[in-house]
Amino acid sequence: MEAGSMAESSTVDEVKIDMPMDPRPPEGYDRLASFMGYFPETAIFRRFATLNAKNILYLQAELFWLEEELEKVVKDDAQCTNGNRPLYSRDWYRLSHSEEHSDSNSKQWKIFMNIRKALKEYNTAILQQKELVKLDAPSSLALSAIKDWMESPRMGWVYLLGPDKDLWRKADVYELLALKRKEHDDLLSLWMIKFVRAWLHPMIGRHFKRDKSAQFMERSILTQDAILRITSVIALALSSILPLCSILILNTVHKVSVRLGIVAVFTVLFSLSLGLVTGARRVEIFAAAAAYAAVQVVFIAGDGQSSDINVPGKQP
Repeated sequence: MEAGSMAESSTVDEVKIDMPMDPRPPEGYDRLASFMGYFPETAIFRRFATLNAKNILYLQAELFWLEEELEKVVKDDAQCTNGNRPLYSRDWYRLSHSEEHSDSNSKQWKIFMNIRKALKEYNTAILQQKELVKLDAPSSLALSAIKDWMESPRMGWVYLLGPDKDLWRKADVYELLALKRKEHDDLLSLWMIKFVRAWLHPMIGRHFKRDKSAQFMERSILTQDAILRITSVIALALSSILPLCSILILNTVHKVSVRLGIVAVFTVLFSLSLGLVTGARRVEIFAAAAAYAAVQVVFIAGDGQSSDINVPGKQP
């Protein structure tokens, strides 16, 4: 009996070992929904702005028509001399129970019930559209991430079959909305993320420990947050290095025309670096470049004045 039990136990253990440890990964909408749930910044959907506007316009037109019908019926009921109809404008109970009396006309109340229903839909649609307008368009990073993930055999490999299959690849970015948008939306971050996904992950990703995102990405070295932190460090380094380099070079040059040329070159480099690594708006870049150029000009002016000061013991 013991030998039989041991044999049975070993068979069960072998069966358990041979069975796959992980269930088959979901496909299609299920897999896409899991990806969006794990990375909320990729929860990107279509606004349907035109359809929403058309829905509001139709509800508005319906309310106009019902309002005109109601005004006609109210006037007819007020001019009637029989039954309870002349009292409708002063007695809500008689109006709301007009169907129960044979000498009454319930048309006014029926129209108003239709108005009440349409008003509820209209007001709800207006408020919902107001909230939808507040939602930002997705960042180029998030949109690129979901497109690359869906099209890559090593990651999502999700292909939908319906007319929505090309939504994230062909739709205008302003027709899309993002439930969560991150501030980092610069060219350097986009390039870094593409480089890591396209080159580093396939080449050396197998040597790194798989994290929770492995269910969505076969090889994972750096998460998007880690890449964004790296680009932030690069941006901070550039913000310190460029002013220092310009001051050091200006300090070694004495000809004013050459100094002004150096100021122009470094100001252009500063503006380009702002646009590449920060994603700043144009007005912010203009303001920062003007301040940066002003600091350099002040340095040149101050250095020129100090060279004119007579120092004791120094030959003129």
